[in-house]
Amino acid sequence: MNTHPSKARNNSLLLNFTNEEALKITEKGARFPLKFKRVLWEASNKKCAYCGEEIQHHKIMRVDHFIPVSKEGKNEISNFICACHLCNISKNNVDMTEFRMRMSINKSALKGILRPTQVRQLLEIGVILPFEIQEFHFEKINRGGF
Repeated sequence: MNTHPSKARNNSLLLNFTNEEALKITEKGARFPLKFKRVLWEASNKKCAYCGEEIQHHKIMRVDHFIPVSKEGKNEISNFICACHLCNISKNNVDMTEFRMRMSINKSALKGILRPTQVRQLLEIGVILPFEIQEFHFEKINRGGF
């Protein structure tokens, strides 16, 4: 699994943007202009690339760095992903294996009971848990599942 989410959107809508137009860096910090957010949201079919939930408006959408800048991700359009608030916060700057585990736990009866490290340890010793490893929305789209 784990294909790149930029392959699961309509990238032709984003062709009119340069990397510098997508992320404005000023003396006050960096921000994504609303015009870019709207087009990214539309290119993503108004859905979070991770969970697939519909995002009601581009103004509440989060732009996520698929590969976090702290992990050598670039400030490039191909690395900017449409995400819902919950997925953006949950992913933070972890790798996709860790985020997949977090998302899977959040969609299970284990939510709020066990942490990802605890779940991994229990699975390693053969404990059967009421949870299933989740597939990301962009993976389902990339394999033709939607």
